[in-house]
Amino acid sequence: MATRDRSSQRLPVVAEPAVEGEPHLPTGRELAEANRFAYAALCGVSLSQLFPEPEQSSFCTEFVTGLVKWLELPEAVLPTMTAFANGLGGEGADVFAPILLKDPILKDDPLVIIQDLLSFSLKDGRYDARARVLICHMTSLFRVPLGELDLLEETFLESLKDTKEEESETAEASRKKKENRRKWKRYLLIGLATVGGGTVIGVTGGLAAPLVAASAATIIGSAGAAALGSVAGIAVMTSLFGAAGAGLTGYKMKKRVGAIEEFTFLPLTEGRQLHVTIAVTGWLASGRYRTFSAPWAALARSREQYCLAWEAKYLMELGNALETILSGLANMVAQEALKYTVLSGIVAALTWPASLLTVANVIDNPWGVCLHRSAEVGKHLAHILLSRQQGRRPVTLIGFSLGARVIYFCLQEMAQEKDCQGIIEDVVLLGAPVEGEAKHWEPFRKVVSGRIINGYCRGDWLLSFVYRTSSVQLRVAGLQPVLLQDRRVENVDLSSVTRSAARRAGPFSSG
Repeated sequence: MATRDRSSQRLPVVAEPAVEGEPHLPTGRELAEANRFAYAALCGVSLSQLFPEPEQSSFCTEFVTGLVKWLELPEAVLPTMTAFANGLGGEGADVFAPILLKDPILKDDPLVIIQDLLSFSLKDGRYDARARVLICHMTSLFRVPLGELDLLEETFLESLKDTKEEESETAEASRKKKENRRKWKRYLLIGLATVGGGTVIGVTGGLAAPLVAASAATIIGSAGAAALGSVAGIAVMTSLFGAAGAGLTGYKMKKRVGAIEEFTFLPLTEGRQLHVTIAVTGWLASGRYRTFSAPWAALARSREQYCLAWEAKYLMELGNALETILSGLANMVAQEALKYTVLSGIVAALTWPASLLTVANVIDNPWGVCLHRSAEVGKHLAHILLSRQQGRRPVTLIGFSLGARVIYFCLQEMAQEKDCQGIIEDVVLLGAPVEGEAKHWEPFRKVVSGRIINGYCRGDWLLSFVYRTSSVQLRVAGLQPVLLQDRRVENVDLSSVTRSAARRAGPFSSG
């Protein structure tokens, strides 16, 4: 997400505790019973709309069951809430949202319901990607700027850090000491660290994981394109951020995995966030794009972003081959004719100028090698994410060219595992050299909780060229929309963007 001026944003509104030192109950429990019912029902209905697939039914049911308990609603409402969560109720969000907004607590500041839902979603030391998609959906329903959710998540993280400052004290004593100067943080902290009668969770045992400035983050925001350690502080952050608090930068490939020679996460930003973005570069080249981080210099900044460094030797060979071809063809008269043949959908080998085919061997071999290696790297990335190396928090993936192919095979591999859900929030694939038939993207619905963005360019003649020997019937995702009817899938035509970039960058601008 783009950097915002946070000085203009409101701080969370926190009610004063009735008795000094007594835990303040989460805001959701302060609503009238009818409004607590509406709150839980709204979440149930929204979950059924966001995740209607049968394999998501258990998550939706467990979520609303836990929410009913969190809100201290009578157990008698559970069958109704379960029905809502499974899409069996006739009511929609338009019924329950207006009821909630009439509550005195929410009338002036609906953000408190987002605060409460965030605390509930994080109370067990994990942040499921589906929960975050629901929270983002709720911010939209209540017309709360998405930037305020970012601020809440940062507030939560700061609250956890506060509890860790003095490990010799209990989390409860630490909270009391900081209450005066941290009062606006109190809601999220106590909402997480107290359950029922105020029992503090996870304060014992060797749960401390040092806060390390690692890196990684989120790109997908309201604009729609681009990419922890303790409980009562300590336990929650261990779960959220992964082993030893090192996150993805702590991962090292201990030995060669199959054909893979290089696989490392590099930080793009310094900081911590409750959700992570991993950017995957598609090729390297001499000059401006010689490093894995260079293509992401203009990426919308957020606290924690990584790029994946993989198979640099082969990606550099590919980039140099691309540069050779593009430089040699910059002034080729046939370029204009070539553009029209590609735009008209003719990808057969006979349509390509002979002068271009004579240098085809320059690109074909490194391209073939990188196609194979990108698939293997994608599969390995899948198992890293499934093992929760990044901790238990949502991940956004973004990649271009062969980097998008890495992500494609990552999702494909994850879809074969039973524990693949709730990890990936959003994915963005730009110019992806992968199969574009909807049936191949169908399994991704159970892996990706949020959006699957396919950025394509019909006039990408270079991508068409490397696929020239394939069947004319082959659909390449980077060249056309993926026609999968699902609320997750968004196709974005980047033709005008790439034309503009090409005019600015000169001949070496494809990919």
